[in-house]
Amino acid sequence: MSNNKSLLKTLNELKAQGSFPQRMLVRDAAVAATAEMEVHQLDRLSIELSMLRVTPEKPVSETLKGRAEILANKVTGLMEKLNAIEIDDSKGEAMLRSDTPAAQDAHRIYYELMLNKYGATTLKRYQGSTINAQRKEIPFVLTREALAKLITDLAC
Repeated sequence: MSNNKSLLKTLNELKAQGSFPQRMLVRDAAVAATAEMEVHQLDRLSIELSMLRVTPEKPVSETLKGRAEILANKVTGLMEKLNAIEIDDSKGEAMLRSDTPAAQDAHRIYYELMLNKYGATTLKRYQGSTINAQRKEIPFVLTREALAKLITDLAC
């Protein structure tokens, strides 16, 4: 069973426990990572979440810049391609954002992926204004299959 199929099976077994939003943890041995999600809704096919954090079990060997470049090329299941926009070796963090944010009236909607030097990634979606410098987190929806691929890609 491939990593994606094993993780997809695990995600398909997720059930809501109480009201939303709720924090859910998924660990999959085949992927060798833990995924933490802030879930706002889930149904048979998809999951609406506002945060996805993937922590690999093994330390990464690549440099921060190298890993950011790998992720920018490997993560393909989102609505926009990610691009490394800031790498701060002194803080041990890199930021990747949507290459071309979605436009909606006076807003831009984009993904932001924070990567730390240990390999953990945190993905969120934001809605920012083109008029002022304000932004807010917004939930995003992924099919369970796309989420399994995304987690696998982030755990690499």
